[in-house]
Amino acid sequence: MHLRISRAFPPLFFEQWRLQLPGHAEFLSQTFFLHSHEWKLRQTAEKSDIDNLPESHPARKHPDWVIPYGQQLYFDPGIPGVQRFVIDGIMEVVKNYDIDAVHMDDYFYPYKIAGVPFPDEISYQKYGADRFANVEDWRRDNVNNLVKNINEEIKAEKSYVKFGISPFGVWRNKAVDPTGSDTAAGQTNYDDLYADTRTWINNGYIDYIAPQLYWNIGLPVADYAKLLDWWTKEVEGKNVQLYIGQGDYKINTESNGVQNWFNPEEMPNQLKLNRTYKEFDGACISVPKIYGKTLLG
Repeated sequence: MHLRISRAFPPLFFEQWRLQLPGHAEFLSQTFFLHSHEWKLRQTAEKSDIDNLPESHPARKHPDWVIPYGQQLYFDPGIPGVQRFVIDGIMEVVKNYDIDAVHMDDYFYPYKIAGVPFPDEISYQKYGADRFANVEDWRRDNVNNLVKNINEEIKAEKSYVKFGISPFGVWRNKAVDPTGSDTAAGQTNYDDLYADTRTWINNGYIDYIAPQLYWNIGLPVADYAKLLDWWTKEVEGKNVQLYIGQGDYKINTESNGVQNWFNPEEMPNQLKLNRTYKEFDGACISVPKIYGKTLLG
C-alpha cells in the first residue's frame, strides 16, 4: 500500500514510513463534490525488493502478506490480515478526523500483465479453495467483502460519513456478458480487476459510485455516450448516487489513436450529455498537473 500523509493531518500510525514510500495512495484533504474526502487505498508496497523497505513497514513485518507482480509488491487481498490492516487504516482517519467521506480509487487486484498470472495460489488454497471452485470468484468475493466491511465499519462509527469508489469505467464487455456495456475494453472490472461494481450497487455497499469514463464520445472500443447510458441504468432505482469521472486531463492530447480531445467542444458536449440523465448527480474533475494553464485557446 502506497501511503503518504499530507501536511493537513498530524502524524498517525502510517507516518513512520511515509518518507520511504512516497506514493500513489495518500491521505489527502480536499474539496470534492463540496465535501472533504480521504483518498485511501492502493494495496501495493512500492519497490520490488522487500529488503529496501523500512523495518517498521507492514510488508517487512508480514512478508507472507506480500506478492511480487511486475515491478511492484502487492498486499494479497485474499489474506484476512491484509483486509484488517486496510480497514484499520481507514478507520483511524474516520475516528480521528472530521471528514465527510472516504473515497477509494480503482485499485483492487492489479491491472493484469499479459501472459503473467497473479501468483496468489497459496492464499487461494488456504482461504478459498474449499468455498470457491475457481480463483476468480474467490477474488471477487475478497473485494466484495472488503468494500462491504469498510462501509459497515464507517457507518457504525459515524453514520453520516459517506463511502464511495471511482472504479475503472467498464464493468464487463457485452461480448462476454449480454448485460455488460457495448464496449471492447482490454480489461474490465469484473473479469480482470475483480471489482464487481454491480454487487456493490445492488447491495448498498457504497453511497456513491464515480466510474472513470476517460474516453471520448464515439470511441469504438469505449464510447463515452454508451458508457454513460449504461452506468445510469446500473444505478436507476438504487440508493446509490452517480458521479462521472471526466477525462479532462486528456484535453489537447491524442488518446486511443484519435484526435477528439483537440476538439474544444469534446468536454462541454460530455457535460451537456451528463445533464440529460436524471440519475446523474455530478462530475469529477481532476487536472492537478495543468492547473493554471489554458487548456484550449
